[in-house]
Amino acid sequence: MKSNFRKSLFSRYKFPLLIILMIQLGSIYFINPITFDSHEYLSISKNIYEKGEYSVINQNFDDFNKFAGESPTRMRQPVYPLFLTISYWLFGRSTFLVLIIQFFLNLITFLLIMKSTELIFRDKLFWGSKYLIAIYFPFWVLSAFILTESIFSFLLTLSIYLYTKAIVRKNTKLFFATGIILGITFLTRPIAIFILPILIIPLILIYNFKKVFQNWLIISSSFLLIISPWFIRNAIMIGDLTPFSSDGGYNLWCASLGVEFKPWIDNSEFKNLVGDGYYIDRTSDKNFFEEGKSNMLNNPTKAFSNGFLRILKTWTYFPGSRNFQENKYLFLFTTIIQILILMTSLIGIFSDNQKTLKIIFLTPAIGFTTVILFSYSISRFLIPAMPFVLSLSGQGLLYLINQSKIVNN
Repeated sequence: MKSNFRKSLFSRYKFPLLIILMIQLGSIYFINPITFDSHEYLSISKNIYEKGEYSVINQNFDDFNKFAGESPTRMRQPVYPLFLTISYWLFGRSTFLVLIIQFFLNLITFLLIMKSTELIFRDKLFWGSKYLIAIYFPFWVLSAFILTESIFSFLLTLSIYLYTKAIVRKNTKLFFATGIILGITFLTRPIAIFILPILIIPLILIYNFKKVFQNWLIISSSFLLIISPWFIRNAIMIGDLTPFSSDGGYNLWCASLGVEFKPWIDNSEFKNLVGDGYYIDRTSDKNFFEEGKSNMLNNPTKAFSNGFLRILKTWTYFPGSRNFQENKYLFLFTTIIQILILMTSLIGIFSDNQKTLKIIFLTPAIGFTTVILFSYSISRFLIPAMPFVLSLSGQGLLYLINQSKIVNN
């Protein structure tokens, strides 16, 4: 029975899966998998593999040549470095193996997205949605980097799928599983925590007060259960009472300076705050956080308006298009595509009687948007939420198609 289910699932989506596979394989030839951030993850995972410790050494940090390292560290969340320890270092620095695993995870992510859409839209699911999601290449090409995106997106999608299934099937165990997976997602990238409070919104619209409190408490409890070892580790080994990585202070400081201002090594204030350290080590994180908090409290109205403008800008340009802003026609074309996606997704939300369940698909977008109010942001940070937005966009297109048929008849 299970084999027949798997066969039917793959047969339904074999062409979109082929498109995704082609995008991913093609990206290998155009993308260098090692970025600036990659060195941080590789450095931590190397120390886990060679020394059995969660620390970072100065590996290819050319702009910070005085930084000797940090041991122990919480520079990055633990899931991706642990993944690299197994997939990269254990198999002799195999970048190829890392990418293959990430490619495979992306294919599973796509199937989970489609299973989630089937749970909500059922026979009203727009047939073209699978192709809209499959051709949205910014989501899939990120698997060609040594970065968290593929694992983070997989875990995020799995948590939303479990949450959707828990609501549709009214299954308490699935709420517990949702919290577990969301906790692991947080341990991949801390931005996932902003989804947790948003998950209460669909519950409020569906259940009575007692059930809302009970189900959200189950999700929150299992979430806290998963992240507590990391919190305890940071408290005991480092003396920091936090489960967060130390990369938030810099983004807060950048956000406090304007809409899209991101100073680097040539900026005197940046140099003063970092000193001889690294821009996301624990000391720099505290310095940036205090300075950013001070800037925002000194002018909260300006900070809020900048945050609102940052949200508007981040959502209305196509991911990666800022690299060719000088080509105004190409930039305009991609911006129009992005805006059309947003407009049709709004239509999709209000197009039929499934409005309450559709709110589930907005939870990642709402959670990530909340972060942009007080953090420097680029459209890449919103990409994990885009498949759900595209699903709503597909329903919007279906509504417009049906309306045009009615008018023509």
